[in-house]
Amino acid sequence: MMGAKMFAQEWVYSYENDYLFDVTCLSYGDAKELVDGQVATSGSMFFRSGVGDFYTTHPAVMLLSSEGSFVAQNDFFRPGYWGSTTPYLFENDNGELFVLTSYSPDHDSTYFNYFMNYDDPPANAIIVLYKLDDKLRVVESYEHSYAIDTFENKANTFWNNMPQEHSGNIFIFSAFVDEGNIVGCYSKSSTYCPEAPREHDSIFFFRMDFNGNFLDRVGYETNGSGEVFQLFYRRYHMVKVDNGYHLFLQGSGGIVGHSPNASRQGTVFYLDEHFNILRYKQFKHYNVIPNNASNNIFYNISVSRSQQNTSYVATSARSKDDPSHDEDCRLYEYNDEYEASDPLPIVNYMERATEVWDIPAMYKAVDVSNDGSVYYAYTLNVGWYNNRDSWIMIERLDADFNTLSELYYDLGGENDEIHSEACSIIATSDGGALLVLNSYPLDNIEWYRTSIVRFSAEDFMGIKETHDNNIKVRPYYFYPNPVQNQLRMHFSPDVQPVQVELYDLQGRLVRTQSKAFESIDMSRLPAGTYTLRVTLEDGKTYSDKVVKE
Repeated sequence: MMGAKMFAQEWVYSYENDYLFDVTCLSYGDAKELVDGQVATSGSMFFRSGVGDFYTTHPAVMLLSSEGSFVAQNDFFRPGYWGSTTPYLFENDNGELFVLTSYSPDHDSTYFNYFMNYDDPPANAIIVLYKLDDKLRVVESYEHSYAIDTFENKANTFWNNMPQEHSGNIFIFSAFVDEGNIVGCYSKSSTYCPEAPREHDSIFFFRMDFNGNFLDRVGYETNGSGEVFQLFYRRYHMVKVDNGYHLFLQGSGGIVGHSPNASRQGTVFYLDEHFNILRYKQFKHYNVIPNNASNNIFYNISVSRSQQNTSYVATSARSKDDPSHDEDCRLYEYNDEYEASDPLPIVNYMERATEVWDIPAMYKAVDVSNDGSVYYAYTLNVGWYNNRDSWIMIERLDADFNTLSELYYDLGGENDEIHSEACSIIATSDGGALLVLNSYPLDNIEWYRTSIVRFSAEDFMGIKETHDNNIKVRPYYFYPNPVQNQLRMHFSPDVQPVQVELYDLQGRLVRTQSKAFESIDMSRLPAGTYTLRVTLEDGKTYSDKVVKE
């Protein structure tokens, strides 16, 4: 079933696709606002197979009008292949729409499209640039084919559980338009075979024109073999700077001849305009888990360039309170232009968390609006294996990471037993944002919904009006977090606090305030993590984590 839901106000819309997991399911993860106001979304068409991957993916694109109504949809199935990259969407100077994606041999033997089902099975992977018309039909196709490792490691449990990601493949993990061309990077992996490693993997940086020609392409061998880039590197790792590009990767990076020590938490590579690696530096967490290097590695990175020539890095981080069972959401601003420092200096930092698993938006968690303000999207209460009633937060921040406004989006309301996850947040030309999310009810995992929601800048300001339109706006925000002295609180004019309490990790009440106030004095409290509990006049209670430096 497919349908569009329009909210009553003109300043917001939500387009929702509902599916039953019978044969196919369409999931969108990224979006782009086009020059004419339409919204193009990219994702994957999932085809049901059997065990193993269970669903095999193929690139898919949908087009919505500026009002949020359906215009067109298309997927790009290819016999013997699976879509190893969720498509990237671009417009050229003429307003023509392009899709950049990759295909790798399909190793799901339970699926009709298994590459060995063919008389001449594919032994290559493909990078393709599609030019689309206004109905998303392919007008031109520009392809590059590369020999790939098609060995199948059926004796390995990890390979059998996820044969697509653990087989030889190509995966594009960054791509964007720069001065009229497409710039990005992709990985070329061998089959995962730790007991007898095969050839080394590689990372390639490229510049491509809109006729599909590589104008520049530089490759580097990595230290590993069979590395699962799709599971560690998402999208938006690479940013344009004045004299070239910066690439942010978790851990040591692992490029032969350019690799720092293995204990690094994250590595940024400095590239010139022709993708030569000039140097590399470490970027680190604000505070770390002592004596545990693996738990301090960055996860789920997405990067956006600020208007202050710094870089915003959204990431997951293992919780210091429970690193084995909990991850939190963090947003950093790093001064990656500062020559004299390794690791990079942290300019700003914020953390958002519940007592269970939380994650930043998986494809793109941070984006910069035209006025320099920052949109940050994340999912709270996700839980391990996604078995929790979760909800999505979007914060609009100023350049110093003070929260200007905060909005939470929940598909069916509080305690609705629906699991929702943010995929991407994209700043729009009117100062608002696009949110892409996926949801399913906990008691019926055969039903699935993918949604594209558009908010204007004003949607983050009015509490009552947005509640009336099924959008939940946080009735207060607080900053800074972490805090050293005064924790400042701002409440919407529409609500009044009855009680504000602060508890330590042992559950002891250490601060309490009632009615009107502007801040909580934490200057004399010991460093650590506290729970802020706010009770409003309507009886609703909210809880947040606060870190005292």
